Amino acid sequence: MYKHSNGKVKWVTFILALFPLWASYRSIVARVDFGTFIILATAVFYIIQDHFKLRIYDPKRSAIYVYVVVVSTVCIFSIHEVGDYLYTSEIQSFARLFKFVLVLFVVFRTQIFQYFDIDLGMKYTRYCIYINSIMIAVQQFAYKFGMMIYNPFEFLYQEESYIGRIVQIGSFIRPAGFFFEPSHYAEFFIVFLCYILFCDDKNSIKKWDYMMLFMGAVLSGSTIGIGEIIGLSILCGFVKFKKKEKMAVIYLVFIFIFMLLSTRLSIVQLLIDRLLSGGLGYGGNIIKARIGNGFEIFKCLPVFNILFGTGYGHTPLGGSKAYLNGVTYIINTLGLIGTTIFTIVYIKMFKHCLRWQRMLLISFGILMAGAQMFTTAAIVQVFVFTAKNSEVEKRKYDKRTYDRLGYSKL
Repeated sequence: MYKHSNGKVKWVTFILALFPLWASYRSIVARVDFGTFIILATAVFYIIQDHFKLRIYDPKRSAIYVYVVVVSTVCIFSIHEVGDYLYTSEIQSFARLFKFVLVLFVVFRTQIFQYFDIDLGMKYTRYCIYINSIMIAVQQFAYKFGMMIYNPFEFLYQEESYIGRIVQIGSFIRPAGFFFEPSHYAEFFIVFLCYILFCDDKNSIKKWDYMMLFMGAVLSGSTIGIGEIIGLSILCGFVKFKKKEKMAVIYLVFIFIFMLLSTRLSIVQLLIDRLLSGGLGYGGNIIKARIGNGFEIFKCLPVFNILFGTGYGHTPLGGSKAYLNGVTYIINTLGLIGTTIFTIVYIKMFKHCLRWQRMLLISFGILMAGAQMFTTAAIVQVFVFTAKNSEVEKRKYDKRTYDRLGYSKL
């Protein structure tokens, strides 16, 4: 934690570390989620405290935001429909674009980012995961006794379609605790999962952390969450074997036993059935449903929009007719040029990251191939944890190496 830790550090870290959760709920301002409202309100308050001084860090990078605003605005008002696809209204799309650029600019280019403490952020994330996984367990076991427990704060959901909604599959339900749905929770805990598995700190892998993640993923019925945990755990085993970590062996044995017994568990069998038969509108299984038809839509775009995109937030209307995952969302909305810029930024960040942060960026990229994670909330959460490095891990590098990598400037 920073030597000069204070209320500002704790408050900003609390907001940014749990940003996807806050963004799920609405604020006192219509059509503005609580996460966006609270971070912008905090930024205004701190700027006033600094005598109305807006400190902009690295103005050259800030030019990227100007580029996105100008190009996306032009693209939004240049396309209304393509083939059989109708696009969202220009006003609605511009509102999404404005929110996207404004929030990311405030978080990463102003003094707000300087108050974020990555170690404290992990602490808050751990508390959130424990509370939510326990809530999921309570919901699941209550259902076995004939009771349905909903999120007590669901009346504040930003998306009203999720109010009173818990998916049932036979005798099994898929609760999500305080999140929208199981996949939403799985996308949130990927940061903590990568940290406890790949952090260089030998004490980073704690069995209760791991078990809470696993319990939450299984009891929520999240195929994405279970896949994350099993896949990254196996990869962690190979990495840790080089360091002769005994915990890796324990986890691999645990996973192997679970896979052997999984076919006998009704809950797992229901998940397998969903994996094979879900998403009938996209080809008959959940994998094809997650991929969607974004590439087909992209091929139909005019040359100008293929290069510059349709504008962030300006997408075909949802439903069974059009689905864009994170990858196809970037390609369609930012075009080939915008996608190239984003990729360059992504690679540069990857080069200056620690091992667990690199695994987070890789995992985030994989998840975007199956879910629409190119959102303001997801980018804020993942990038605040990868754009900085924890004070605990900084001490493991000598000063010259650290300066050479540019970490001391962050």
